[in-house]
Parts: sequence; C-alpha cells; structure tokens
Amino acid sequence: MRKSTQKTYESYPGEQMPRTIYFCLPAVTGPTMRISVSHKRPKEEVIQKIDQSINDLFKEAGALPVKLVMEQRSWQGSVMTFALTAKMGIMSAPIKGTVEVTDRDIIIDADLGMFNRFVNEKTAQQAIGNRLKGLLN
Repeated sequence: MRKSTQKTYESYPGEQMPRTIYFCLPAVTGPTMRISVSHKRPKEEVIQKIDQSINDLFKEAGALPVKLVMEQRSWQGSVMTFALTAKMGIMSAPIKGTVEVTDRDIIIDADLGMFNRFVNEKTAQQAIGNRLKGLLN
C-alpha cells in the first residue's frame, strides 16, 4: 500500500495549500464626510438638476486624484441614495452615501471607505461643493 506524500495544512483541512495568494483589503468604514451647500431655488428644480447632472458632479472633481464612476442611484422623495466606485491607480473601492435636498440646503453624506485615508477630506468637500454651486448657477 502506497502512502500519500501530499501535505495538508491546518488552515485547509484535507486540501492542498493554494498556489495563488490573494490580498484583500479589509472593509474600512470611517466617519461620514458631509458637504452642505445652501440654495434659493425651488426644491423640485434642485432635485431635477442634481438628477440630470449627477454623473458630471462626481466626474472630474478636478482637485481629487480619484476617478469616480456612478454604479447606482435611486430617489426616495427628496433623498437620493448612491453607490460609486472610486478608482485611484490600481486600487478601487466602493463609496456610498446620500444626497438630501431640503428647502434651503443640499446635503451630501458619503462614506469614502478606504479612500478616506488617501484623499484629504477638506479638498474633497471643496471640490464637490464647488461643483454643486456651479450646478445651481
């Protein structure tokens, strides 16, 4: 009777150690970034402008070294829930949040995930805030 020479490992009972090693970054959630911009337009008009221009709002946020791609968005009343994919070099990560339109303000709450470590929050707030202001003019 021939004895098996195949090694087994405790972390993979009964299986051979995989040859490919994958590195996964842990899910990072940090404080939510908040951007608030005042407006003097009718709420419905602001919602319509945001809905029409949301891709442009996040795309080409000049001062940010990140490319943002809209994956999903949905409106429930005056609150839009969104999900983006942020790409910087070879890394990509999800960003999710909400845009709330009130009678006086537009409030964006976004969880930048791991990009919170690489992107200056003040710079992101200014870049997206300026795009919002430009959208309303």
